[in-house]
Amino acid sequence: MSSFLHPFLLWGLALAAVPILIHLLNRRRYRTVRWAAMDFLRAAFRKNQRRLRFENLLLLLLRTALIVLLVLALARPFLRGRVAGALASRENHYTIILDNSYSMAWNEGLETPFSRAVREASSILSSMEAEDSATLYLTNDNFSGARPGIPRAVVRDSHDAEKLRSLLGRLRPSHARSGIAEVLARVADELPERRPGKEVILITDLQRAAFEVGPGKGEGGAPAGEERTIRDLLEDIIRKGAAFHVLDVGAEGAANTAVLDLAPAEDRTLVEGNTEDFIARIANYGPRPVSLDVRFTVDGKQKGAVPVTVPPARPGGRAGEAAARMSLPPLRAGRRVIAAEIPADGLKVDDRRLFAAEVRESIRVLGVDGDPSPGPPRSPETRYLKVAIGLMSDRIEFSEVDHLGFVSAPLESYDMVILANVERVRESRVAALEDFVRRGGALAVFLGDKVDASLANRDFGKDGKGLFPGVLDPKPVLAEPSAARVRLALEGPPHPLLTGMIGTAPDSEGFWKDLWPRVWGFYRVTPFAEDPNVRVILRYTDPPRSPAILEKRFGRGRVLLVTTS
Repeated sequence: MSSFLHPFLLWGLALAAVPILIHLLNRRRYRTVRWAAMDFLRAAFRKNQRRLRFENLLLLLLRTALIVLLVLALARPFLRGRVAGALASRENHYTIILDNSYSMAWNEGLETPFSRAVREASSILSSMEAEDSATLYLTNDNFSGARPGIPRAVVRDSHDAEKLRSLLGRLRPSHARSGIAEVLARVADELPERRPGKEVILITDLQRAAFEVGPGKGEGGAPAGEERTIRDLLEDIIRKGAAFHVLDVGAEGAANTAVLDLAPAEDRTLVEGNTEDFIARIANYGPRPVSLDVRFTVDGKQKGAVPVTVPPARPGGRAGEAAARMSLPPLRAGRRVIAAEIPADGLKVDDRRLFAAEVRESIRVLGVDGDPSPGPPRSPETRYLKVAIGLMSDRIEFSEVDHLGFVSAPLESYDMVILANVERVRESRVAALEDFVRRGGALAVFLGDKVDASLANRDFGKDGKGLFPGVLDPKPVLAEPSAARVRLALEGPPHPLLTGMIGTAPDSEGFWKDLWPRVWGFYRVTPFAEDPNVRVILRYTDPPRSPAILEKRFGRGRVLLVTTS
């Protein structure tokens, strides 16, 4: 069944009668006048009359057909039904990839790269015919900054160009960077192979960071861990018969500075009354050095500014970096928001960084005494611990139980647990300790004569998967009464744990050089050397330089193992 988009133009078919009328009028235009001299011409005309009549008729038909075809073309005929499916022209399918990473929000005054990208996409949609379709991808669906963004198909196989253009006007750049390889992987996997007329258009500002990471095929069916480069992905797309285009909407020579990170100088719980240092890392993506002031605020109130000079971007596109360190005044207990801010530039979204913290009134510590009632002259295992903590009673809230009371102690009520020469911990309590540390708690373990090394390795070591940073030797090393007892020795750069007690130079032991305490006995520990979360803080002065204090990061928390009591 045929129809027309503009049927009212079919009245123009009446114009096809004009050449016929002209032909008829021309036949009656001349009078016949007999003239003897024309007899010879008359004989020649009769000889060619049949050919001339055919030529005139052909000319008439051509003139009439020209008018008919012109009118039909203006009326735009089309077919419906099954016949139309067989005779219709080839439909085109456009896959538009819109880069909406945060760099697309760079503001040059009246226009941003994202607004140019929207205009380019709208222009492509305007050129769509009625039978064409389009799929629109965003490179990043993260608009809140609460999680890493992933590519998302906003609309699939839509024939409604006007609806798509209206949707474009409601899209915004995200608050995170995008991975172009990730969205190309999705397009390559989802692009239909047998559909003709495929075009893939990537509209981006061509930021280097967006092209650096290649995704694993993973869900696409390739072996886990296998990565496809941008070249691989483009070859996959072209192999499926699609034409690939890149539209560059980036700003020429755009320079940008950003606050990359803001965090406390020391990774520890914030406590009321403490003076805390915060460090802000500043990046410069431009070609020239930048001098600026980094302002620090607490709950919106400015606490000071630190001037920094940030070097220019290095060859290869790596940003120049500088650090601004600020000592904040003592914080009040409660939820606090610390911010670092630099002067605004064209990309305002990265000119400010926040750090939200819960400032505690005190740190809640649970001490577990493994030998609370020793015979003379020995003291309970936590005696000196309580004396030391008593010096900071306004900052540390200390509770004490014996190894039996520890069975029912609620770990969620504490920030730190100290096991002081505890002989054995039940398996259920070990699992509870692992969960406690994994969620951010701290565990300190002091070894002593009550500890069974084999049980400790089994329950806390677990071949490197447990809480301990190493394997205990079966028997402790005991010094003879007459022998010189070992001392403690610094291991490499000072750990933050030792701040204020020793010098800061790598080879210095500060004023403790001649005052390190002597140790009468300890357990030798072999650290899990291949675990990057394990660190030796102090060693002994014995010939093997045995570890004295070791640290292990476990989940969000940390474990401190002291190999003596």
